[in-house]
Amino acid sequence: MLFANARKDSTMKRITCILIVLLAIPLGLDAQTVRALEPGCEIPSLAEEKSMGEAYVTRFERETPLLRNEVIEAYLRHLVSRLAETSPIKNPGQTYTILIVDAYDVQAYAYPGGFLYITSQLLRAAESEVELAGIVAHEIGHVLLHHGTCEMKRRQEMLDAFLNKFPEEERPYVNPYWVIHVIESLHNVEMQVASRIHEQEADLFSIRMLLHARYDADMYLRGFERMLDGEKNERDPEYLRSHPASDRRIETMKKEARTYASLLNIRKGDPRRAPINSEFATMKKTLENILEHPSQP
Repeated sequence: MLFANARKDSTMKRITCILIVLLAIPLGLDAQTVRALEPGCEIPSLAEEKSMGEAYVTRFERETPLLRNEVIEAYLRHLVSRLAETSPIKNPGQTYTILIVDAYDVQAYAYPGGFLYITSQLLRAAESEVELAGIVAHEIGHVLLHHGTCEMKRRQEMLDAFLNKFPEEERPYVNPYWVIHVIESLHNVEMQVASRIHEQEADLFSIRMLLHARYDADMYLRGFERMLDGEKNERDPEYLRSHPASDRRIETMKKEARTYASLLNIRKGDPRRAPINSEFATMKKTLENILEHPSQP
């Protein structure tokens, strides 16, 4: 997920989280600790991972309105293909599906197996192909670094550990929704820490993927900073948020852009991949026409 979702926590939940973090969780998150960009868990086969993702995607698409249009989808597929060609991380056999969610928030999602979603409002907010490419690269990073898979596996481990506290004959009577609620309450801060690390990794990966594809990372960051400013809701302390603070994200990504460009021997002013502005413009015009005239086919 690219942007944080604003959420109001109860007073008790806040107190619990604060106590846990003060007693057990280090507050500092140093971007240097995640520069290896390697999966944080044992990874299943591609087929198994895709099956995991399909289970979530089926429910997601059942509950979420999609905006289907072949012109827009073809452009997005082409963009994903161009980025994947020069990806700094290779996963042979990995495929991607990208669809548009009809929603007013600026957001993007990735599920295990290569299922990507971008909201119509995010497409509307992107002012250039480079900005959109960076956002797509961020979500591809979540897939190639197996963030969703590791999160699902961790939640299942927590669930199993919790259920093992009950006698075997009583486990069928335990309400699973209650168990999930308890686990999320007890491990909220731990999961938020993991989520912030995943977002940091996807941020760094997006810069690397753009540079490998010879897109202008500085141009992307200017657009990304503009979109972050529009979505800011950072009243909660960072340890209660799923994403790093916006200012920290931007500064870390700028530093990565300088460092990684140097490693690739890309100098300021070197030729960059020319965005296919005509395709981007056609996609945007098609989108605006759909959003302004939703009743038309």
